[in-house]
Amino acid sequence: NTLLVIAHITSFVIAALCISYYGLGAVYDRLCLNPPQIWHDGQVWRLFSYIAFDPYFFAQRSLWFLWSMLLLFFFGREVEQFAGRKTYLTLYAALVLIPAILLCLLGLFIAPGSHLNCFEAIFGMFVAFATLYPGAMPAFFWLPFPVSTLVWILLAIFSLIDLADHAFTALFMLWTSSAVGYVGMRLIGAGRGL
Repeated sequence: NTLLVIAHITSFVIAALCISYYGLGAVYDRLCLNPPQIWHDGQVWRLFSYIAFDPYFFAQRSLWFLWSMLLLFFFGREVEQFAGRKTYLTLYAALVLIPAILLCLLGLFIAPGSHLNCFEAIFGMFVAFATLYPGAMPAFFWLPFPVSTLVWILLAIFSLIDLADHAFTALFMLWTSSAVGYVGMRLIGAGRGL
């Protein structure tokens, strides 16, 4: 888990250096998940590179990247301790690849937008944690309800934000990653559900 956080932070730093030289638009265009460029130009690295950094951090000084790293560190650690390193890494790979592949398949029929953000995959890990421990009361949220309820509240809020922004690709990635996190934990026999 710690290695994944270090890998994300390293890619963030490299992206920041590249952005300082090439500009945000150029780096975004090279790394984003863009189905037509995968299908027509064979740029398969985009299935992985889209989680390299959070462009909103650079454009708006958003703290989503920090929030994502905290989610991955705290909740990912619990999932890894329960499932083991191999299963944890397999789940993380599924959280990255399955939504990307499904978006590319969807891109055969419609023209989805491009996507560059690690948040949705990491939110899927939070859903995996909530599936594993639905009654857990996270101390640092100071909320009077369990994480299973928090997952639904956050899914509703993020969905409304994406709908209001017409960010349908982000909405698709959010719900697909959440489903992968839930199904992944249920497949290994963990959790009682949300």
